[in-house]
Amino acid sequence: MGPAHGSSIAEKLLGKAEVKLRAARELYAKGFLEDSASRSYFAMFHAARAALTRVGVTTRTHEATVSEFGRRLVLEGVFPRDLGRALAETKAARETYEYSAMMEIRRDEAEALLRDAERFVSQVKSQLKSLKPLPQG
Repeated sequence: MGPAHGSSIAEKLLGKAEVKLRAARELYAKGFLEDSASRSYFAMFHAARAALTRVGVTTRTHEATVSEFGRRLVLEGVFPRDLGRALAETKAARETYEYSAMMEIRRDEAEALLRDAERFVSQVKSQLKSLKPLPQG
């Protein structure tokens, strides 16, 4: 995949992240807290994939996306540590509330996840064009 193609895919993924973030806001406002948390995670997931794609990293799973974002972009100082932590925590929260019959998300937690997603997508968007492919190897 050439740099221009990766850039185009990254822009599309960022667009997807922004759509998921809008959905998360609307779902939160209407009281659909679990669904808001899920969309918050997917906004972050697609933004993370956009950033990774821009630097030439392709992932196949959610776990790999979270891991590679941390390893390639957080540990290298491109994004702050708390952003990597927020991605991992939002993924865990989504899985907990999506699949558990007994756990229910609180409004304040759904709001915190939404705020994390807003910050995550915003930071990726502000840096996306300046990200450069990582050296191979």
